[in-house]
Amino acid sequence: MTTSTTRTLETAWWHADSSRDLWDVSVGELLSRTATRWPDRTALVYGSPVPSERQRWTYRELMADVVARAHWLAGLFSPGERVAVCGPNGPEWPLLQYALSLAGLVMVPVNPAYRPRELEHVLADSASVGVVHVDTDHGTDVGGVIATLRPRLPALREVVPWSDVVDRSRSSAQRPLPKVVGSDLVQVQYTSGTTGFPKGALLCHRAVINSARFVAEAGGLPEGGVWINPMPIFHLGSNVTAALGTLARGGTHVLVPRFAAALISELIEGERGNVSLLVPTMILDLLNDPATTTRDLSSLCGILTGATTVPAPLVERTRRELGCDVTVLYGQTEVSGNLTRTHRHDDARLQAETVGQPLPGVEVRVVDTATGATQAVGVVGELRVRGYQAMVGYLGAPEQTAETLDADGWLATGDLATMDEHGYIRIVGRTKDVVVRGGLNIYPREIEDVLYEHREVGQASVVADLDDRLGEVPVAAVIPRRRGAGAGLDTEFEDLAARLDEHCRERLAPYKVPVRWFVVTAFPLTPTQKVQKNVLREWIATGRIRATAEDGRPRTPRLSEPSR
Repeated sequence: MTTSTTRTLETAWWHADSSRDLWDVSVGELLSRTATRWPDRTALVYGSPVPSERQRWTYRELMADVVARAHWLAGLFSPGERVAVCGPNGPEWPLLQYALSLAGLVMVPVNPAYRPRELEHVLADSASVGVVHVDTDHGTDVGGVIATLRPRLPALREVVPWSDVVDRSRSSAQRPLPKVVGSDLVQVQYTSGTTGFPKGALLCHRAVINSARFVAEAGGLPEGGVWINPMPIFHLGSNVTAALGTLARGGTHVLVPRFAAALISELIEGERGNVSLLVPTMILDLLNDPATTTRDLSSLCGILTGATTVPAPLVERTRRELGCDVTVLYGQTEVSGNLTRTHRHDDARLQAETVGQPLPGVEVRVVDTATGATQAVGVVGELRVRGYQAMVGYLGAPEQTAETLDADGWLATGDLATMDEHGYIRIVGRTKDVVVRGGLNIYPREIEDVLYEHREVGQASVVADLDDRLGEVPVAAVIPRRRGAGAGLDTEFEDLAARLDEHCRERLAPYKVPVRWFVVTAFPLTPTQKVQKNVLREWIATGRIRATAEDGRPRTPRLSEPSR
């Protein structure tokens, strides 16, 4: 085992590593400093699949465009007001993000794939006074949807299509820009929605900058390096971890419109990419794409990953075939993106079984949920965090904020975890996902880890189902590693449930073995590829997917592909 911070803990309490100074600046100030220091360095590349349509900005050019937009925005809104940005990955996104910061405004990132009900919730809950939006997205008239909702959004004063931004900013008069400090709010990031309606987490400049800065360093991005970013720009993994992480290193942010393995390998080669953040399914697609073997990927230093289980064989294969290191990340919206990371040279077991050690400047402990007492090393409890990364609170939700943030500044993550004597953290599940079977606690992650050991399992998710006698029982849904098509999927995997049941019984206590099995083609996912276990439970409870057909054979339901 290799670590950058070697400690021997007596309890599951990691005291903050204060050896690194925190940057107390705003996003706009960081951009200004970076542009002043390296004006001619390439700052932003829009990595269009069509090479002739790719766009590039030096830091000098980026700063000029951002300042023009900031003056325009300052003429429409007052400092501290909230402005939504609704659109897919495109060059206008980071320009608006930085301009909003310079103008002292609070950004509300919005997924353009939201349906009217979801979009109305975010715009209304955030009381956004403006929205800058893409014209259309995947056939949806985004502008038309917003126009339909507008009569029900009294706070909304300005609605601006992306296509109008350039002309409006060029013709706008220069206006004084406010002084923005690190403790000011920078964005309202809505939670991924794995449980119930999304809540708006209030994040400040200081939190997102330092979180992104430390992750970029941990992932191996050199100063002036190149980050290839296909992650959805409306999420923290993209607009904070990738964008601000690159900015903190004075590097080049290559924003990709969407993930496609062949495009990623081409951009790594052509732009001499050093780092990319990819969820495990993306890494697999990259490894399995024939184009990957034809490219020169020698510039690639590291791949950052997370959001779901990262199997040890995938870590080993990535290192072997791509010749780069792997960094596993763990975090959530309420901690400004990321809280922990493995180290690039940790062995595959640590990469697969843990989410590493806390980032610098953060205090983390594992507590007994009943008493609040710190647990012993290796004992399961709720993960709690205190430090610069914690959100200010949930917008307009004081009761929910009080449930998550206590008077001493400790934020309850809602995740169950253990911490070893070196501070390495292992996530075992969500407090809300614990299956209580006849009074016995069952942690889904333990069962999922066992399932991932089976060669036929591509993905797995374990949830609770109601039981008249025991209260709850564990049930498992799996996506086979070998994918079939159409009706043939049923017969190809008709015995898979029996094989998985036997596999689990050899490795788990009987009460932990899933009582029902669902062989499926897709899970309900958030935009960042996290399984929506609440939706999966609903599918099971309502019979949308069934464990067995009438003749008792394991059944493979056909599910719709995950939404963006």
